[in-house]
Amino acid sequence: MLTKKSAKIVIAIVLSAALLAAATVSFIIFSVPKDNADAAISAASSFNYLSNGAKYFYSNSNGSVNSVTVNSSAAKGSQSNPHVIHSSNQWIFFSNLINANNSSFNSSSVFFFIDNDLDFAGNSLNPVGSSASGFKATLFGGKHSFKNARFQMTTDAANSGWKNAGLFAYLNEAKIYDLSIHSSCTFSFAPNASIMAGGFAARSSNSTFINCSNFANNTVNNSGFTTNNVVIRLGGFVGESSNNTAFYLSTFTGTLTTTAGNGSPKDSSGTALTYTDNTVVIGGFIGRIVYSGTPTITADGCYSNTTISATHG
Repeated sequence: MLTKKSAKIVIAIVLSAALLAAATVSFIIFSVPKDNADAAISAASSFNYLSNGAKYFYSNSNGSVNSVTVNSSAAKGSQSNPHVIHSSNQWIFFSNLINANNSSFNSSSVFFFIDNDLDFAGNSLNPVGSSASGFKATLFGGKHSFKNARFQMTTDAANSGWKNAGLFAYLNEAKIYDLSIHSSCTFSFAPNASIMAGGFAARSSNSTFINCSNFANNTVNNSGFTTNNVVIRLGGFVGESSNNTAFYLSTFTGTLTTTAGNGSPKDSSGTALTYTDNTVVIGGFIGRIVYSGTPTITADGCYSNTTISATHG
């Protein structure tokens, strides 16, 4: 606990089975576009599909590999004929469908496959699954990466006053396979509000990651905040996990940095404000675990070599 000019910052490093890691610590602060800024990349109007008889592959939790032979006569979006995301424009199309909670695309029976690295050329990228329902489907990453994306934050649909930040806003019984976030991606947020932020997801419930990696640095800078009781929940993969989140063969090697309060916040008229009970919770894989009874977090074959920095003023 740190005290400075009536400010109380509570910093907790979450040590759970999901961390599995050496934790050290450091950080970079960038200026950030406005909340929920529109991505500059236009949306495509459709997905691609694999040729009949083609094979695609995905990892099992034990390290073995499954192959699927495509049946182009099968329903589009089925495991035998997944919706294919080949370009950044198609990712925006996918994001728009999920954020609208289109049940034809957002359910446990729907499968997506990424067949190419997705380069966003420094453009903004809003979280997927920002509705209260979140993202529910299966995403096969094909061992591809997100590159040069400037990740944004959005308002949490289920928690008033909170912001969400990450590739996904909310994973709700989702499955993510063979996907990585390249070190060229930027996670840097100045929310002036409570925030849940993670490389892959702000929030996760009953979701699974297999063979996924985050190599990017993640930063939350609340140094200029003007509100009290601000909470930061920051994780290399997930900001907050409820129920069970499972990680297999996954890695986080970026940094986690928070700045909470500069000691002299002022309102718009210049009047000095006091701020109290501002809490920072950080973890290498998960920032905060929500549970009743025994926590149910699975981490098998995972690794986190994380530098963590939590600064007050």
